[in-house]
Amino acid sequence: TQLQWSDRLRKLTMDATNLHFQYTYNFVVDPTVFSLNAFVSEDLAVNTARDILARLEILEGSLGMDLDQENYTAQQLRFDGTKLVQSTTLFNTSAIRVDYFRSPLDTVPMVSPHFYVSPVNITISSKANQTNIDYYPQILELNYSYWRIEKTKFGTYPIVSADIAYTQFEQNYSRYLVFAGEEDDPQVSYVDKKINIVSTREAELGYYNPEKYQQYLQPVWIFKGKATIETGQQLDFVAYVPAVSAEWIQ
Repeated sequence: TQLQWSDRLRKLTMDATNLHFQYTYNFVVDPTVFSLNAFVSEDLAVNTARDILARLEILEGSLGMDLDQENYTAQQLRFDGTKLVQSTTLFNTSAIRVDYFRSPLDTVPMVSPHFYVSPVNITISSKANQTNIDYYPQILELNYSYWRIEKTKFGTYPIVSADIAYTQFEQNYSRYLVFAGEEDDPQVSYVDKKINIVSTREAELGYYNPEKYQQYLQPVWIFKGKATIETGQQLDFVAYVPAVSAEWIQ
């Protein structure tokens, strides 16, 4: 069941069955939340984001017990009049997005559906919340999608080799690509374009951390490398190939 609350500036959508939610602030209507040269440092902005999520018990609390506060990415953004885009300098930065990722499970990394983007993330503006206003302009967007893992329930399944998984990937790049773009600007991805793989530099085993519920934690082979699109532009790519033999997957 989807629940929704909204007013002129704010919108909150929540799934009543699992408490996953998305909160957004309409900064196009209220661009006063932005100002240049407002962030002293990226680290201080990350600390602010961490404090907000800790107060909500998303970090170090019951809503995100294995989220790792040291395992995060931070992206500097600027407002171009209609949307937030990547900022190249802290001076021009008017918002900062922080994505928090789960801790590894038995040393095996947990990977999100888009690799560089976590289902748990927050974007904050440079305008601090004030006691005389009640609409919290500092939080521009907050996404929370988190499934608890029952670590005491597990099974043993045969894992395909990295070579076999990579052969599957070569046969159908588009089926397994989860990201194709620039690593430092993960909001822009070209997975819908025709991709030519140039080189694969890394392969490792991971667990897929889904946004939507699934009954088991799926092992995947993670391939990372360089690719090009039709324009000739070279990009970073990430692909996931299921690591469990197909006959074992329902």
